[in-house]
Amino acid sequence: MSDDRAQSRETAVQPEAQPRPSVSGDGRPVLELVDVNTHYGLVSVLRGVNVEIHRGEIVCLLGGNASGKTTTLKTILGMVVPSNGEVRLDGNVVSGLSTREIVARGITMVPENRRLFTRMTVKEHLPPAQGAPLPEGGHPVGR
Repeated sequence: MSDDRAQSRETAVQPEAQPRPSVSGDGRPVLELVDVNTHYGLVSVLRGVNVEIHRGEIVCLLGGNASGKTTTLKTILGMVVPSNGEVRLDGNVVSGLSTREIVARGITMVPENRRLFTRMTVKEHLPPAQGAPLPEGGHPVGR
């Protein structure tokens, strides 16, 4: 690649970042992890984790085996208490609350590969995942 082309890529004007909406509409994140450290005994699993998730975002947590994905989710849900830092939901600190209290505030986890509704299509999984009840008998409509 010529030096001119490389330089033009480096000097391209980037659009200014716009504040993202939140539940309250003020640009604050819906979910935040601020300088979170989590340990299992003497083993440090999460170190200085900072995450902001805003209303309407779809977020994916990726990483190799033993990289802290499950510990991050357990820390958010209060199943593991962070050694340092805070977990905030709608600006309120929830780290230190019980899992039951955190779930009551509207956050939970859906484990992967559990095959709970194996006869349902992906489309049929969406309404219950969004909080809509299944029809009587627990079977999706049209089955």
